[in-house]
Amino acid sequence: MLTLKESLKIIKKYRIPIVESYFSLEIEYLKNRIKNFDKAVLKVYSPDIVHKTEAKSVILDIRNKKELEKAYKDLLCNVFSYNKNSRIESFVLQKQINGLEIFVGGKTDNVFGKVIVFGAGGIFTEIYKDISIRVLPISLKDVEEMVKETKVYEILKGFRGKKFNLKSLFELILRSGNMFLKENIKEFDFNPVIINEKGVYVVDWRFIR
Repeated sequence: MLTLKESLKIIKKYRIPIVESYFSLEIEYLKNRIKNFDKAVLKVYSPDIVHKTEAKSVILDIRNKKELEKAYKDLLCNVFSYNKNSRIESFVLQKQINGLEIFVGGKTDNVFGKVIVFGAGGIFTEIYKDISIRVLPISLKDVEEMVKETKVYEILKGFRGKKFNLKSLFELILRSGNMFLKENIKEFDFNPVIINEKGVYVVDWRFIR
């Protein structure tokens, strides 16, 4: 698993739209940033934790410095209870945004090589198995088709008046495919990705070399 520094370098290089985030091991630095958000999320970035929900290493609905300080202490307790040898590279303070959770990822197949994956996201990705796959490289037409193949597209196209920025989603998938082809990585996950009317935002990411 790539380090946080390595991951952010790739994200910046390919202009992957991540949610507004601050990174630090120091609580005082994070306390000075909480004022930028109405509600925030605090999580840890650790090479020893693949699924953050299993390690209880994500805390939502943080509104002020007092709640942030408590969340910081709770995360430390949760992470080391999950694995006493966990290495914490950084705490990540993020803006909490509303929208639909989706998934964009890449795998290296033994036969087809690098493939891009799209589908329903969040903690139920592996349960729903609502995914569509394409062998790289891909065109905009490929991206549009693969999104329309999924069940989650029924929501994305405007279920009960909800609006989602499909143009930004297509662009994210194209950039992700280009990134995966060019970088020396075997696998990556953007999960969840939040999509709403304004745009698309990668909330959590993982790269494996």
